[in-house]
Amino acid sequence: GGSPLLAGQLRRLLEAAIPRSVTDVAELLVRLRERGLKGLARRGRLLKALADPTITRLVDRGDTEAAEARLETLFREEEEPFEPGSVAIVGAGPGSSQLLTLRALDRIQRADVILHDALVEAEVLSLALPGTELVDVGRRSRAGGREVRPEVQGDERRVPLMIEKARSGKRVVRLHAGDAFVFGRGGEEVDALDAAGIPWEVVPGVSAALAAPAAAGVPLTQRGLAKGFSVRTGHDVDGPTRGRLRPEDETVVVLMGLASAEDVLAGLIEEGRAPDTPAIAVGSASREGQRVVAGTLATLAEKVRASGLESPVTLIAGEVGKRALEKTIEAAGDRPAAVEVA
Repeated sequence: GGSPLLAGQLRRLLEAAIPRSVTDVAELLVRLRERGLKGLARRGRLLKALADPTITRLVDRGDTEAAEARLETLFREEEEPFEPGSVAIVGAGPGSSQLLTLRALDRIQRADVILHDALVEAEVLSLALPGTELVDVGRRSRAGGREVRPEVQGDERRVPLMIEKARSGKRVVRLHAGDAFVFGRGGEEVDALDAAGIPWEVVPGVSAALAAPAAAGVPLTQRGLAKGFSVRTGHDVDGPTRGRLRPEDETVVVLMGLASAEDVLAGLIEEGRAPDTPAIAVGSASREGQRVVAGTLATLAEKVRASGLESPVTLIAGEVGKRALEKTIEAAGDRPAAVEVA
């Protein structure tokens, strides 16, 4: 009111930025609210509806009946479990909010507390709802490798704070840059949550190991040029990774490994890995029918044959595979996994 000129300019900017169909969408939402489809308990459905491009396209075409039907379908969908007192370990991807997964966005917008890395972009954090507690628990590094930690929380407070917030009944998101399980500390956090008896899930993120080459138009694998790739760190307690990794220090992931499982596993033993090295096969990863068969390099091929796993199957070999031998994988989220241990 103090500056009519500024107010007019802001109005013109908003009118240019907001599609005309937003009024029609708002009217559809009002009609659904009048029919009882409302409440904070369904805020995740509302957010999904508002972000759904199909609705605005239908409205723009004048098909408000189809738009209303889609809105009602979205409102009536059951939300994925994200219970108070639990932790979602979420990968925020390489930077852009456009590269978040749908599940990551859902957890961010339903969180009571977000404990985030320093490298998580502000545009990703801005997706959290008003009132969400945002806590920077990241580690920062300068040239020369010296770490600079957040003054108040510090890295030593990251896990205790995560446990404290969950025990107070909060929905906690531990938000990692990239993917929590690729040179992140997701594995350590899962161990701590297990020890504390706190339920958790992992939401994978797009790792910079995949995103950076893709953004530059560089394929990591291509017929006739490259048959595989490894991922290493340039910032570790021992400095950058150099030379050939010892077999016991390397995790091997083989995509599309069902038909050749026996040859692949035998080949890894021939390369110098111990036959009792943990190995797992993951079938239909992240889908409703996900199954995990756990064993060793010496036993997994037979277990896979007996299990009846169907493609797609990913083979994973290395000491990290012992998690599947020691822990119940059902704890990893709302998608049940059948676990068979050799």
